[in-house]
Amino acid sequence: MHIRRHSRARKVAVAAAAASLVVLSLGGAAVAAASSAPPTIVSCVSKLTGDVRLIEPSLGSRHPLGTCTKVERQVSWNAEGVPGPAGPAGEVGAPGPTGQTGAPGSVGADGQSVTVQHEPAGANCEYGGTKFTAVNGDSFACNGNPGSVASSPVYARTLNNNQVSILVPTDTAGFIEIVRAGTGLYCLSAADESRIDGRTPIASVEFAGTPNAGATSVVVETPSVLCGGGPTVTVLTYRYDAQFGVWNAANDVSFTVMVP
Repeated sequence: MHIRRHSRARKVAVAAAAASLVVLSLGGAAVAAASSAPPTIVSCVSKLTGDVRLIEPSLGSRHPLGTCTKVERQVSWNAEGVPGPAGPAGEVGAPGPTGQTGAPGSVGADGQSVTVQHEPAGANCEYGGTKFTAVNGDSFACNGNPGSVASSPVYARTLNNNQVSILVPTDTAGFIEIVRAGTGLYCLSAADESRIDGRTPIASVEFAGTPNAGATSVVVETPSVLCGGGPTVTVLTYRYDAQFGVWNAANDVSFTVMVP
């Protein structure tokens, strides 16, 4: 009798090949439906040759592929291969169809109008401003620093009429009176001393009301001592004497004076 001997390596290889063939031939009957648990592989190993064939016990003992013969022994095991590498990413699918238009939303509550009112100077606005009240609270638009108010200049235009100088009302502001205190000496009284205090007046000859004005001159005394001080501006008027080459005080000179 010739006895064939097979190594363990060959038996394993045959078992693996047989497993593949039986799975292919039995299709869905050879292997249970896919589940989370690894499938149980049942095979028959020949006691004489060591050949391996796979069976499916659920086919029943009467089926040739459902049980082992007397010269075979049944062997079963679980097999789960090592996970393979991840496959390449699939192509981007086509965009889906546009969804249906949603139902209209509910009507919102009525809003609150913004109210506007004057805001007095205080904690919200140092120099006052405007207050805006809306549903989300109050806001303010504040005035800037008003700064100091510039005072208007004090000025006067005088006309000499028969050696009596008078203030021209339409060209006078801040002065209320002019008095001739001596030859060529005029005292102009201001309505408000603070408007002239510490300032330097400026004077000039009023040519329109002065005969031979080219030979005249006016001088402002600072401070105003000759007129006694206080809210006054002192103006001195002169005419040039060509015969003697001197300046003499004169009463026939009209002038304009301004305190900037």
